[in-house]
Amino acid sequence: MLEMVQNIVKLASLVISIVLNSVLTYLILTKSNSKMGSYKYIMMYFSLSALLYSVLSLAVRPIISLSVMLTFAFKCYFEMARVVIPGRNYSLTTKLLHTQLFRALIYQSIIPLVIMYLPLFTLFLCPMLNVDLGFVSKYVSLSICMYPALDALPTLLFVRDYRDPLIKCFRRSKEERSVEPYCVRRGSPFSPQTGSVQRT
Repeated sequence: MLEMVQNIVKLASLVISIVLNSVLTYLILTKSNSKMGSYKYIMMYFSLSALLYSVLSLAVRPIISLSVMLTFAFKCYFEMARVVIPGRNYSLTTKLLHTQLFRALIYQSIIPLVIMYLPLFTLFLCPMLNVDLGFVSKYVSLSICMYPALDALPTLLFVRDYRDPLIKCFRRSKEERSVEPYCVRRGSPFSPQTGSVQRT
């Protein structure tokens, strides 16, 4: 039973990761501000590496998926070193963008800390203290597979260029469902063009 729950969570995490990272990649390609410059390629590295990580972690051993993460981390580092110019004065728009990216980065750092590293630390520490975790030890494998699914959320939520199109998309679909068709009889004093009753 527990193994079935683990498989369901892993599969759900894979699907969520594919959806969120695909949406993020699409938004990066189509909605990125021109001031973003090379940052959009760095975010593409993060998004694609999380997507690849989630597929590899389900299909192959974690060592291979870790090597993929390290490869993308080095690519991101070298791209950042090329993009950021020390001592340069940036515009207000660029500073706001940096603030949004910094907030997203903070949360992207907190997510693996909370769902991966702290549970792993606890898992390794408790046997040294002669504490049996029992069922809780199964959480670690589930939390590791949930990481790629949650990794895209900070960027989608904190970077305005990606958050606003998502909100518009959800509002538009909600409005389309809430519009009710109307019928106007011939000879009725109601005017569909103005939306009011015509007085004669």
